[in-house]
Amino acid sequence: MDIREATDMLTITRHPGESLKVGDDVTIHISRIKSNQVAVSIDAPNDAAIFRTELLSELERGEVDAALPMMAKEFGKVEVA
Repeated sequence: MDIREATDMLTITRHPGESLKVGDDVTIHISRIKSNQVAVSIDAPNDAAIFRTELLSELERGEVDAALPMMAKEFGKVEVA
C-alpha cells in the first residue's frame, strides 16, 4: 500500500526525542531524522514480533534466501524449520 493513498491511516508528526504508544506494551521512540531516513527505537515485550515490512514481503513471496541474511544481521542466529 502506498502511504500517500491511505485515507484510513493515522498520521502522527513526531520530532527526534519524542515517542508514541501502541497499545499498553509498545513504545516507539524517534531517535533521529537524517535526510529521508528516520531511526526509531522500539520498547516492546520480548515475545512481540517486530519485522520490517520488506522482509515480510520477501518471506511471503517465498524468497527466504533473500530475507535470511538481513534477519540474521538484525536478530542474530535465525533458524528456519
